[in-house]
Amino acid sequence: MFSRSWRYRFKFPFTIYILTKYHFYVIDLFGHGKTSSLHHYSPEKIILLLNELFEDLNLTHFYVLGHSYGGAIAILTALHLKDKVIQCLSLDGGYHDFHALYDYISSHNNLQFLPKSINEDIEQCVKEIQQLSFPDQAACLSFYKEMNIDLSSEEIQEYYMIEKDGSLIYHLSIHEIPKILHFMYSLFEYLSSLDYSNSNILLFIATLPKEMDEIRTQLALKFQSFSHCKIIRMENMDHNAHQNQPEMTAKFIQKNISV
Repeated sequence: MFSRSWRYRFKFPFTIYILTKYHFYVIDLFGHGKTSSLHHYSPEKIILLLNELFEDLNLTHFYVLGHSYGGAIAILTALHLKDKVIQCLSLDGGYHDFHALYDYISSHNNLQFLPKSINEDIEQCVKEIQQLSFPDQAACLSFYKEMNIDLSSEEIQEYYMIEKDGSLIYHLSIHEIPKILHFMYSLFEYLSSLDYSNSNILLFIATLPKEMDEIRTQLALKFQSFSHCKIIRMENMDHNAHQNQPEMTAKFIQKNISV
């Protein structure tokens, strides 16, 4: 989540398949990419800032699309700005009750490699950020190339701090991670308290790995019970389907989006 922003995701082939029909504005969430962090994360603050952005762009009617944590923000946006949002598309995000998820992982021996608490999640994210330090630009470019991301030297300078010895350090402070994660994990309870009338939400849920399919389905149905969203199962696709199977993800969106 923290290692790459939506601008990096935008470089995947995923959007190529739907760019001919839609105009995209790609937003780095607060604390992601090069967007500044917030002193205090709250739903009201994020909606206020996003709405200011939409007004600056003269956007009056639009779709919102988000992945994972971004999916939760997309749902949040759709509910607070119902007069502007045509439809919300959440790619495997926004429906996770993390208390139930942690309990499920803890009770299944085959899932013990996954974090079982918010503290373990924070530790894992910190390690991911620390792994994004490189001895030089060549090593950085090689790392992203292996993930099929064509990163330019200019973008490296934009997203990384370059030390005097030429080494690269990702700009996101590890001290920001606990704030973002605690906010993210509080979002489900907040979203469950909102009014979903006159909302149009598509929830695309991953089905891989198979060991997680049962709990994903349970959580998605729990979310549907109060949101009345439409659930679309992405068969044989994982949480990062937009990265790993971009053409298929685009087809799912094109098939289900309101026109």
